[in-house]
Amino acid sequence: WVSGDKPHYITMLKPGEYMLREELAPDGYLRAEDVKFTVKETGDIQKVYMKDAYTKVQITKTDMVTKEEIPGAKLTIFDKSGETVETWTSGKEPHMIERLKPGTYTLREELAPDGYIRAEDVKFTVKETGEIQKVAMVDDYRKVQITKTDMVTKKELPGAKLTIFDMDGKKVESWTSGKEPHMIEKLKPGTYTLREVTAPNGYEVAEDVR
Repeated sequence: WVSGDKPHYITMLKPGEYMLREELAPDGYLRAEDVKFTVKETGDIQKVYMKDAYTKVQITKTDMVTKEEIPGAKLTIFDKSGETVETWTSGKEPHMIERLKPGTYTLREELAPDGYIRAEDVKFTVKETGEIQKVAMVDDYRKVQITKTDMVTKKELPGAKLTIFDMDGKKVESWTSGKEPHMIEKLKPGTYTLREVTAPNGYEVAEDVR
């Protein structure tokens, strides 16, 4: 028989030893081991239990450097036919999917969080096991290096007060130049303006750089 949402009753079984076998498990479940049972000479209901474990897949979406979970990524899993299995937005904890049918799948980042670069698809296989199967997707991020140099010597010029503004004129970051280029990470793609608010002693304020 095929199991339903009610227990299955069998009447008039001859007393003796029997074996219950799961020939085919439901999608996402693992085939249970055979269950041996004994039918006794009684008119009472005799109960036999078979329990199915299920697949568990843990999806991590992490920063390439910090290895911490990245919230805000829109992720989708597709089966081998290209059908959507599940879509979600990453949070601060790994995403758990249960009862996936064993087989091959593709994890795709539809939209990366601000400042990050969309990762390549990750193909993975769900095996017939009740253990947690882990799938990792790692995001790199954008890096912008700002140099403030002397026009003649081409060397870094310390002491300049600099500010970056976005397209709406909102201040993104401010700093004072030093002896090394200034690195800004995880800037959202778009157009920005670099402005020298105050020049070092003996220098003129430079024009804005877009």
